[in-house]
Formats: sequence, C-alpha cells, structure tokens
Amino acid sequence: MEVSARLSCASKRLTDFGGPVASREFDFGIRKRGETHVAWPQAFSAQAQAQAQAGPGADQAQVPNIVHFVALSPDGSQPRQYTFKSWLSVYSAYHHLQPHRIMVHTNARAEESKWSKAIADIPGLEFVNVVPPQAAGGKKITHLAHQSDFVRVEALLTHGGVYLDFDAFPIRDMSPLRHLLFGVVVGNQATDFGKRPAGICNAVIQAEPNSSVLQSIQKGMHARFDPNKWVTNLEVLAGVVQERHNEVIVLPHHALHPFDWTKEGHHELYINSEPWDWRYTYTIHGFFSQLRGHEHTHEGRYIKKYLDDPGTVFRGSSRFSQAVHSAMQGALEAGHLHESDLVHSNDAL
Repeated sequence: MEVSARLSCASKRLTDFGGPVASREFDFGIRKRGETHVAWPQAFSAQAQAQAQAGPGADQAQVPNIVHFVALSPDGSQPRQYTFKSWLSVYSAYHHLQPHRIMVHTNARAEESKWSKAIADIPGLEFVNVVPPQAAGGKKITHLAHQSDFVRVEALLTHGGVYLDFDAFPIRDMSPLRHLLFGVVVGNQATDFGKRPAGICNAVIQAEPNSSVLQSIQKGMHARFDPNKWVTNLEVLAGVVQERHNEVIVLPHHALHPFDWTKEGHHELYINSEPWDWRYTYTIHGFFSQLRGHEHTHEGRYIKKYLDDPGTVFRGSSRFSQAVHSAMQGALEAGHLHESDLVHSNDAL
C-alpha cells in the first residue's frame, strides 16, 4: 500500500472513532521531513472493542500481537535474575495487550527464584535461546545493552510485534497502533515534560515482520557500530527514521515515554501522587538504569526500595502506582499474584 493511502486510511480511522485528528502541537497526515505522525489511544476505542469482541482470529493487523523482551547474561554461563519489577513489566504486557505469544530472548537460564517462576507461569510466555552477536563492523561488542539492540531488531524482523525493555510498562491495549498500516512505530523522549526534545527512544519498538525499515536499521547498526559510543545504535535508528519518515510513525513523548530519566523525572513518576492524565499514553518507561545514578540521595534510595516492594507499589498513590494498579489487580483476580505477595516487607518505606 502506498504511503499516501496508508496515511489516508489511518486518518479516516481517527475521524471514524472520534479521536483528536488535529491539535496545535501535532496533527495526522502527510508531513515534512522530521515531523511526527500521531495516533491517540482514545481515537480507537470503538475499533479496539470491536476487535476484542471478534476474537483474535479476526485480527487483520500487519503487526502480529507478539511481545518481545531481551534478557542477556555476559557470557551465558550465569543465570539471569528476574525481579518483581521484571515480572510487573511482563505481566502488564500480558494483561493489557493479551498477546498470542510473549517471547523472552535470552542466552541464560533463569535464576531459581519466586519472580522467575512467576514470569515463566504467565500464559503464552516462552524463553527463546539466542546467541548475542559478539562483533559488528569488525568491532567487538562489549556492552550487553548494545548486544540487546541487535537481538531486539532481529527478533522483530523475524516475528514482528512489539519489543519492550523490562522497565517499560504497557498501561492500555496497544492494538490501535498495530492497525495503523505503518511498518514501524517508535516514540520520542523528552526532558522537562516535552520542553526539551531528546530524540527517539528504542525501549519500545513496534514493527511488522521483515520490515524494510528495520532491515535498513539493522544494516546501519552493523556498518556504523562504535563500541565507545553508548547511543551508537540509537543514532542509526534516528537516522533511518529521518530518511524514511513517511514509513514510520514517531509518537510524541507522552505516548510511550511520558516521564524522563532525570532526577526530576523520577520524582514526578515515583514520588508525585497528583493525578495524571493517562488518556494519551500507551506505556510508561521507568528508566531503571538511570535510577542507579540517584541511589546516593535519600529520594533515590526510597525509590529503589519502593520498586522492590510489591505491596507498596500496589497500595501506593504515586503516578507509577496509579499506572500499574490495574495490571496488578488483574493478576490478583486471575491468581497470578496473591495477597501474601503484597505484605508490606520493607520497614524503610
């Protein structure tokens, strides 16, 4: 289908289902280079409901309802640890997306622990053995994060679906995005709640199988890999998206990454309990790795303990607790989580 036809079809869906087709900041249509295609969650409520009633057999989306995670160990010999936070990310995907498959691509066996077992017990989940690449462009890959970049792209090329980092949490059904007829959907990230753009984030990527855009990204990652640059693969992603902007939807930051990685962003997500308008958000991104830089502060230590305590997350009032509560409530009702799991276990909270 030609780009103009895809845009016309997607624009019609926004109109048909009552979503905001245009606003001062973003609209939906054919764009100039570097501008953004947008699809708001509430625009597809009727469509999503109709598809849910029709059942998975009626799902005609180009992007299959498959969810991918990547869990790597340095050499594969050490077991991979899964925590409550890991489980919550995976279960949130299961609860809201109702995927046909959940694939955890890993090179290591799971550590024997309560939350590893809880993840393995999620319906439709499978651990898929992978061999992470050791080099790209003749240069050794030394960081697990860089290896993960290559594994996630290969998984999406092979199977299609949505990739999630373990600190990304779906908070609603993402099937509207799978029906946009675009091969790749990603999201911007920003600081100061959008006042300072920070570019595309690869913690959430949606793609159809064998996407030509992803093929270009994969080729560029191998050709331009720089082991000394942390964002080496992200720069390739951003460059391809800019070059092929009519084949990709780039959502604004509040769709997939509403809070940022700074100390202030962590405060707004994990401490602030004021109501937040979630209508324009599909996922929240917790930026767990950046939390380590704040653990020397009182608030940083609190957040770390908070995220390790299921009972506090479930009964808390922070925006993070607000966002994940429905998935945890669903897990309780389905027997995947138990009241005994929610006993307050951290005296420091």
